Amino acid sequence: MKKLGGFISLSGILALLLVATAACTQLGFDSSSKLIGKWEMIAGEEKGKVVKLNPPYQVIEFFSDKTLDFHGMSFTWTVLEDGRIKLTMSFMGAGAVTYALLQGGILRIPDPHFGNAFRHYRKKGDLQVFGSSQEKDQSENNGFESKEFSNRPSPQDLRRQVEKISEKIRAAHLKKDINKWFSCYTSSYPNLSNLKNRTLELWKNYDIKEVNYRISNVQRVSDNEASADIVWNIQLYDHRTHDYTLVRQRYTTFLEKGQGGWKIRDSKEY
Repeated sequence: MKKLGGFISLSGILALLLVATAACTQLGFDSSSKLIGKWEMIAGEEKGKVVKLNPPYQVIEFFSDKTLDFHGMSFTWTVLEDGRIKLTMSFMGAGAVTYALLQGGILRIPDPHFGNAFRHYRKKGDLQVFGSSQEKDQSENNGFESKEFSNRPSPQDLRRQVEKISEKIRAAHLKKDINKWFSCYTSSYPNLSNLKNRTLELWKNYDIKEVNYRISNVQRVSDNEASADIVWNIQLYDHRTHDYTLVRQRYTTFLEKGQGGWKIRDSKEY
């Protein structure tokens, strides 16, 4: 590249810009092709602390038409020139945007249900990522911690249990499956029969088009009790009037672990 009087020539600047543009374009192309397929969650992260999941937990899938199935939620995705992955929620046209990053074979995505938390994914079947004992040692040195099992649930365990129950309720609403819905509650839940009847009446009068939720403030009350704040967004369709309605409900939910696992013992609207 020629210099004129200590300054880079105009042709040199243009060449440099072309190279940079080509590099960004290539980066976006490579990232796009690498994303397509199924990814499994291998770790959770909160406040800089990463906890490995063994075995891997849940699966998401990127499609070639630039859509993403994120545990039942629909997103569109685009690889930006800086390498970030822009995710736009399609839920009821909400258009909420978040950004993921693919680095070293690990896909890091902000957790949609918990604030200040992230999920780590690897391409399904890619055993080279945190697969060998050497890589395991390296991951632990980099802040990854093996999951420890004890009678007392860890914060990560509690979050997964709350999400598991929320996913069951979400699926029950979408499929209008009263048995699945009923299995999420303890027999001692206050006025459970009334809640069941109201739910059946809701399903009778409306089609459930979409259900989404956001979990926060998960706390352990005791070894077998926990609480969490859950915000529910439910899109209803009245086939008689052809109108859509968005219902938003906020609950502090209390959970209890019994012989059948974790279930909802009570909930208070706030």
